[in-house]
Amino acid sequence: MNLHRGADPLASPTLAALYLRQGHLERARQVTQQLLQRTPDDPTAHALARRVEWLRRVDLEAWVRDEHLHLRMPGAPAHAVVLEVKVFSVDGLPPATIERTWTPDAGPRTQVPLPSERGAAVARIRISREGILAILGVSRVVTW
Repeated sequence: MNLHRGADPLASPTLAALYLRQGHLERARQVTQQLLQRTPDDPTAHALARRVEWLRRVDLEAWVRDEHLHLRMPGAPAHAVVLEVKVFSVDGLPPATIERTWTPDAGPRTQVPLPSERGAAVARIRISREGILAILGVSRVVTW
């Protein structure tokens, strides 16, 4: 078998999907490129490559204003995703998680009321498709 220099002999759609699930987008991209070089007509490799490129473009901005955590993506989600906000209170309470669906018709911005007077939060967007859980974006930690 003639391997390209640096090619992973274990490169497979399963390995690419595993990297996606773990949030290793660059590794998933490398594996899908190897798959496409090896079998350019493979529809699974093409689907994985499209998913990787879409995931690499998603970003999540976060800021606090007017007693709300504001979130913005560069564009509205292409399909429904789950917004998960982990909130840390300064009074020693356990972290709370706020989850809700973010749909394309909601647009690229959303907001979540702050549950306490002071605290910190981090948000992430995730999606589960075809049994694969992928993290699409993670915000920086914001405090108020």
